[in-house]
Amino acid sequence: MTNKYSHYLASKAYYYAPEPEQKLYFRTLVTREINKYIIHSFASEVIEYIYNLSTDQEKREMVFSFYGNYFLLLKEVEATKGKEQ
Repeated sequence: MTNKYSHYLASKAYYYAPEPEQKLYFRTLVTREINKYIIHSFASEVIEYIYNLSTDQEKREMVFSFYGNYFLLLKEVEATKGKEQ
């Protein structure tokens, strides 16, 4: 995504995708390279757009793909502290 038009095109392609499988494929492509896209000026807007339209489960998957195993470790430590109190 090198210009503003590509951002618009990608956002509308996701929004108007007629099949859920197409949205899943698009989301999979984006989350696979999320660390690279999140720092790009136009691609980050598409990431945010997809994130806002996603369900809670899909949002968790995107967050996990961004933070990776470190995020799971922190969640596990947090859950363990909550049980001890």
